Amino acid sequence: MRFTALFLIISTTVWGQSAYTADFSILVSTADDQLLTQAWAGGINSVQVNKLDLNDDGIEDLILFDRTANKVLTYTAQAQQYIYAPEYETFFPDDLNNFLLLRDFNGDGRKDIFTGNPFGIKVYLNISNGNIPDWQHLLFQNSNVILTTGFSGKTNIQLQADDVPAIADMDGDGDLDVLCMNFSGNGKIEYHKNTGTLAAPDFVRTTQAWGGVTECGCENFAFNNTSCIVNGRTKHAGGKFLLTLDVNEDGQMDLVFSESACNKIFLLINEGTSENAVFTQATAFPDNLKTNGTYPVAYYEDVDFDNIKDLLISPGVFQRNDDVTNFSQSLYSHKNLLQNNNVQFAPPVGFLQNQMIDVGENACPAFFDYDGDGDDDLFIGTFGVQQDAVFRSTLWLYENTGNTQQPSFKFITNDYASLSTYQVYNLKPQFTDINKDGTTDLVFTATTQAGQTVLHYLLNNSTTTLSLQSTLTLTDFSVFFNENIHLYDINRDGLPDALVGKANGAIEFWKNTGSATAPTWQIENTAFLDIGQSFLRQNPSILISDLNKDAKQDLVIGLQDGTLQILSDFTTALNFEDAEKEVTFNPISRQFEVRNFGGPVWTTAFSSSEQNYLVVGNYLGGLQILKAKTLENNFSVFPNPANKQQAVFIESTTAGIVYIYSTQGQFISSVATQKGTSELSFGMLSAGVYLLRFSGNGASITRRLIIY
Repeated sequence: MRFTALFLIISTTVWGQSAYTADFSILVSTADDQLLTQAWAGGINSVQVNKLDLNDDGIEDLILFDRTANKVLTYTAQAQQYIYAPEYETFFPDDLNNFLLLRDFNGDGRKDIFTGNPFGIKVYLNISNGNIPDWQHLLFQNSNVILTTGFSGKTNIQLQADDVPAIADMDGDGDLDVLCMNFSGNGKIEYHKNTGTLAAPDFVRTTQAWGGVTECGCENFAFNNTSCIVNGRTKHAGGKFLLTLDVNEDGQMDLVFSESACNKIFLLINEGTSENAVFTQATAFPDNLKTNGTYPVAYYEDVDFDNIKDLLISPGVFQRNDDVTNFSQSLYSHKNLLQNNNVQFAPPVGFLQNQMIDVGENACPAFFDYDGDGDDDLFIGTFGVQQDAVFRSTLWLYENTGNTQQPSFKFITNDYASLSTYQVYNLKPQFTDINKDGTTDLVFTATTQAGQTVLHYLLNNSTTTLSLQSTLTLTDFSVFFNENIHLYDINRDGLPDALVGKANGAIEFWKNTGSATAPTWQIENTAFLDIGQSFLRQNPSILISDLNKDAKQDLVIGLQDGTLQILSDFTTALNFEDAEKEVTFNPISRQFEVRNFGGPVWTTAFSSSEQNYLVVGNYLGGLQILKAKTLENNFSVFPNPANKQQAVFIESTTAGIVYIYSTQGQFISSVATQKGTSELSFGMLSAGVYLLRFSGNGASITRRLIIY
C-alpha cells in the first residue's frame, strides 16, 4: 500500500522565517516584590468597558475598546479574575470606530456590536457558534447604519465623532432604544424609540429634547426646556457621553453625563419616566471621583464577580489633550456596595493597570545589562508626565533578577539617571556605542521644551556596567515630532549611521560623515530598501537585530496602526517586498496573523540561553512579549486522540519529513511536510496507537498519536 493513499496532505499553512507567539510566562514584580499578574498585557489609555462571553463557557469575559489606539482588548474570566487573551481580538470587526457598546439587539441571548461610523451607528449581529466570536453586519433598508424616522422620513442617527450614545431599553418593551446628543449642537438629547420588533427593529425619533435638559457648557445645564443663559452655551464642538441606569430603585432610568471640555461626571435624577424624563438638577458623580484630566466617562458592569454592577471610569479622549492626564493610571473601578438599581459606590481603586507594566504613553523598550551580572535589564522610555508644572519624560528600569535560562524582572525606578531633570519629553532610548570607545552608551531622541525633537546621548564610563556621564550631549540631528531614529552601521565603516522613520512613511538612510568623537549625519537615501512614502506607514519605528541568532541582521518595522513587518537578513535584501507581516501565531485559529499591538509601536529584542524574544512597546504605555517559535517546543499533533475520519494537523516551525511507525517500531511510511500547519488524513489507518517522528533542520522529535 502506498503511504500517499493513507496519509494525504489536505492543506498547508506556511510559516515564514519570523514566527512568534504571545508569551506571558516571564515574571515581573514591583519594588516590594509583589508579582504583577498582567505584566505583559500591553497598557491602557482611554477605554470603554463591556462584557461578553468570548469562549462559550457561560461566563462573561471583559472587552475593552481603547479610543487612542482604536483597538479591542480582550480578557477572559478565569478563577474570578481577568486574564489578557489577545488571541480573541482578531475575531472582532476591523472597522470599529469611536465607540464599542455590546448590547443584545435581537434578543437571542448574545450581545451584538454597536459602533461608530461617519454616518451614524453601525451594528454587527453576534452569530457566534462555539468558542470563536463571529459577527455579521446588519443592514437597515440597505443602509450601513441605523435609520430613524424624523420630520422628513427615514434618516440616519448622526453623531459627533467623540460622542458616545446610550443604548438601552427605555420603554420597557424588551427592545433597545437610542439616546444621543442632537448633532446640530443645541445641547439637547434626542430619543429614538424602537417601535419595531426584535427581528425587525424600527426607530422613530419621538423627541429632540429628552428630559427637557440642555447642556450649556462644563457644569452648566438648563432645565424644564428653558434656554441657556445668553453666551452661556457652547456649541456641540466636543464629545458628549450618555449612560442610563436606575440609581435609586424607582424603576426609571436616570442619566449619567459627561463632556469633553470638563473634568467631572454628572448625575441627573429622573423625576419623570424613562420615556418622558424630567430633570431639574445635575450633581457631580460619583462623589468620590478621582480627577484625571478632561472627559471622564463611566461604564456600568460587574467586574468583581458578585453579580452587582460596578462603575468603571476612564478618559473618553482620542489622544492627550492636556498635560495633566495620567494614562498610566487611567482605569478605575468603584465597587457597588448595594445593588444594580440602587447604587452606592466605594472609593476608586485601580483596575487591571495596577497589575501590568504601564508607563502611560509611548512605551519604548530597550535592553542593556546595566549591572554587569550577565543578563539584560529592561529600560522603557516614556512620552511624559507633568512634574512641578513641567511636562517631561522619564526612563523606567526593571532589573533582570532571573538567570540566563529564565529571565524575570523587578521594578527599580521610574526615573533612571534622573533624566527628568533635563526636562525633555517624547523619549525613545537605544543602547549603542556612539563614540566607538568600546562602551555602550545611552542614545535617545527626545523633544525639548522649545518643541525641537533632537538626538541626544549620555556617554558610558564603564565597559561592564552602565555608569553614565552627567553631561548630556545634544547633536545637531533633529527630526519631526513623531519621527523615529535608529542608529546602526549600515555601510560598515565603523561609525553609527542612522535610519529615520519619516512622517510621510519613508525610511531614510543618513550616513555618519563625522568621526567617532564628533558624529554628524547627512542624508544618503530617501527610500532605504525602496521604503518610500506611504500613508499607511507614517512614522515607522525601526529595529535592527539578529532576532534568531543566525549571525544575520534582521529589520523590524513598527507601524502607526500597531502592526509589525519583519525582513530577515536585511543586508542581502534588495527591497522590502519580502518583509513578513503575518508573524504572530493565534492558538485559536491555528494561523499566523497580522496583529494590532496598540499602535504606534516600538520594538526591541533580547534572548535567554533558551529562547529568543521580541518585545513590543506601544502607544498605550505597555509592553507585550513575543516568543520565537522553535522546532524543539513547537512540533505538535492535534487533535489527539483523533477519529480516523477526521483531519489531523501537524504543526512545525520548519519543513521536514514525518515518519509513521507502529508501537512495535514497524515502519509504515513517510510524507514530506512544509513549514507551518499541515492538514492530514489518516483514513486508511486502523484504530490504534502510532508513533510520529518528525525530522527537520537537524533535529528529530517523536509524538504519539491515538487513532480511534
